[in-house]
Amino acid sequence: MGRIKSALELALEKTEKQQQEAWEGAAFNGEQEYIKAAAVLGRSFLQGKAGKEEIGEKLERYPEQSRAAALRAFIAELSLNMNINNTPLILEAIQFLKKDEQTQDVCVAATKLYHQYRQRLEESLSSLEETTSRTQQKKLERSGIRGKAIAGFNLKGLAAWQETQRRIEEEYSGVLQSFRSAVIA
Repeated sequence: MGRIKSALELALEKTEKQQQEAWEGAAFNGEQEYIKAAAVLGRSFLQGKAGKEEIGEKLERYPEQSRAAALRAFIAELSLNMNINNTPLILEAIQFLKKDEQTQDVCVAATKLYHQYRQRLEESLSSLEETTSRTQQKKLERSGIRGKAIAGFNLKGLAAWQETQRRIEEEYSGVLQSFRSAVIA
């Protein structure tokens, strides 16, 4: 029996398929080189090598008939790599580059969702920290370690935290699929 795919894997496959279809259509229109360049700009932006203003300037230098396809490719690259950690940066760039009302509304809605999921993640960490800290403190106290020697615990390395984070991020990625579809269109 085959492995069941996660919501994240399914969402990524769908987005990749949409991006591939857009590229194939663009190749017919002679826009392929600009689309590839815009995707590279997207990766540069995600790596912090280029800012939104610089990206906007570069996209403006493209031939007018290729700009829309290049912008879609740039946004597709960003949205494909969007996660709970880089959402604000990506939304800010998209709003800066694509100023139509529909995109602005979609980005505002995505920002609200981001804050909801971010709060859930922080609440989960806080809850885990509370229960784990008590357990670990009691364990250390039984070993003779007390008081200021117990400074705190790094929970982000625990399997329970990683599982909670993975679950919330996977759910968030599924939610992002509708965002991708709306903003790339």
